[in-house]
Amino acid sequence: MSQKPRRKSILDMYHIIIRGNNKEFIFTNNYLKSALIKYLQVKLEDSQIEIYAYCIMSNHLHLLLKGKLIEIADFMKEVERAFAHYYNKKNDRVGHVFQGRYKSECIDNEAYFWSCFRYIHLNPVKASIVKNMIEYRYSSFKEFTDCNTILLHPNSFKLLSKYFTSTTEFIKFHEIKSDNIFIDVEEDMLISKKEIVNRKVIDIMNIHSLSDINQIITSKSLKLELVEMVQSVCDVSKAEIIRLI
Repeated sequence: MSQKPRRKSILDMYHIIIRGNNKEFIFTNNYLKSALIKYLQVKLEDSQIEIYAYCIMSNHLHLLLKGKLIEIADFMKEVERAFAHYYNKKNDRVGHVFQGRYKSECIDNEAYFWSCFRYIHLNPVKASIVKNMIEYRYSSFKEFTDCNTILLHPNSFKLLSKYFTSTTEFIKFHEIKSDNIFIDVEEDMLISKKEIVNRKVIDIMNIHSLSDINQIITSKSLKLELVEMVQSVCDVSKAEIIRLI
């Protein structure tokens, strides 16, 4: 069966995610995470790709990057191939290391770019790996705060200096709540959807001065209002919203 063509971003900006085959944890220690960084660095040298944010988790990788679709496809193929060869040799195994082709979503406006940028950096905190993003070694948050170029393109630092006048301001920016849902592993996408539904439940309770969430659950009109509020900001089915209340 032929693969669905990827949609082109008007900004040539994309959120990319790759994950371990069969949900395997393939970046389980610092050596493996460092190896992935090394292969990303090597492949960047021969590429026009610009990385603006990244985060390496235990079983997946987030990248916020700029480039032509064909260049991104070549870049990701080379990175995955190099790491897979290293991983299989190190673990005396054969077979696929990554799950299918990488996922991608278009970043078509500035607001969505910044929401995705923040979302990527918050991954280790949401997963309860660290309490503070700056404690996590394998994301661009620390690279930005240390002003230490590892994977980030110089244009990313120029962009930040344009929008943030201090590290404190940059950190505060990550505290802003967002109703966007981004591609991720299924478990984390479910968490994001639940967070948005919970925020909209609180909004309805405040609007109608409700004291009990069951007042929403038992009211057709309030449930419909909740569904409309959630669906106005993200793509979630009515049935899924009801399940997440």
